[in-house]
Amino acid sequence: MTLKRPRCSLTIVLLLLALPTMAIFTPADAGRGKAALTVRGKFIDQRIAEFMEKHDVPGLAMAIVQAPYIPRSAGYGRTSLTNDELASTRTMWNIGPLTQAFTAVAIFQLYEAKKIGVRDAVDKVLPDLPAAWSKVTVFELLQHASGIPDYRNSPEFKDGRRYRPAELLALVSAQPLLFEPGTQVRASATNFLLLGLIVERASGLSFHDFITQHQIEPLGLRSTMFAGDFAAKAFLDRPHKRFTSEFSYVNPAEPAVGYRGDRETEGGLVAVDPTASTNLFAFGSLWSSAEDISTWDIALAGSILIKSAENRALVYKPTRLDNSTIVPAMAGWEFGRHPGFMEIKGSSAGFSAYLSRFTNPSDLVCVTLLANREGLDLTGLAGSLDPLQWFADLCRDHADAPH
Repeated sequence: MTLKRPRCSLTIVLLLLALPTMAIFTPADAGRGKAALTVRGKFIDQRIAEFMEKHDVPGLAMAIVQAPYIPRSAGYGRTSLTNDELASTRTMWNIGPLTQAFTAVAIFQLYEAKKIGVRDAVDKVLPDLPAAWSKVTVFELLQHASGIPDYRNSPEFKDGRRYRPAELLALVSAQPLLFEPGTQVRASATNFLLLGLIVERASGLSFHDFITQHQIEPLGLRSTMFAGDFAAKAFLDRPHKRFTSEFSYVNPAEPAVGYRGDRETEGGLVAVDPTASTNLFAFGSLWSSAEDISTWDIALAGSILIKSAENRALVYKPTRLDNSTIVPAMAGWEFGRHPGFMEIKGSSAGFSAYLSRFTNPSDLVCVTLLANREGLDLTGLAGSLDPLQWFADLCRDHADAPH
């Protein structure tokens, strides 16, 4: 479906941009909980409305964590350009590469259950892989240090076609490794495809069921699911009528429509079939709301999802390769912009997603941004408001605070 989007002003807020001025995040500051939302004298709404108008974003959701609270969560704009569907706190967006973080948790849950070894070669769990892949370890898959090519880069890969995991592996199984395992880092969706298959083989459950039973259901994430769940669990009602008689349709958990393209081109914004997300499997197939992601991220900070602090540290710190090279990335997370800061981000078919965390013994701050427009550089947008200076101020405030 090809759409010509009317030119209109969108009041869409990415409250990540509030972060550089929010002293509310430091316990030492009496302003924790302050409601001021301005940056350099301009209201955040105005700054972001201007940005989103420029970049032609239909809808967006944000949530900000100041653990244990989620004090700010909202939806802005539209989740569909053809239906009367607005972004809300329960809108589901394909979170794309953020799915990697859920997969990494699943791997360490199985490790803690003694069903896999993270230093084991993958052929111990998946014996039928190409010989060149067989000695790659589970940990190297998490590090994106395997050298296995990304099936998305195969000339035979078609975004609009539905694939089974085995078909995706076949796209790259005959290709040589891009580098010797453990010597470099290069993101590849194939790494997390293999991790998803390891989850299935080690647990005896489908990847869908393991994530649902061990992360989604225990945390009560009602707006987190896979595209295959929409028929049974989402509350689509077009046009909206059932909310007047059925409570489940009040502020419903409904999926956003993803878009790619550009209003200025001949085709305009083009809607993407939501089932396209299934091809990303354990790398990018999960759908969630910004508020659910924030809830999950709070659980991630302690022992609710991964019991051992030592195991959490393996996931949430920079990669050390076999040659002792330090790479500021792990399991999709990126590090290095400032001590204690980590982010995971990227695009999928029709969507862009961003999650950042600033961890400190005294405070945990997390920001989630989800939008139904492919290819957005949300990091660049945040950088325009000098987040590094904000994090520097934050660390200085913690250092100056009485202990």
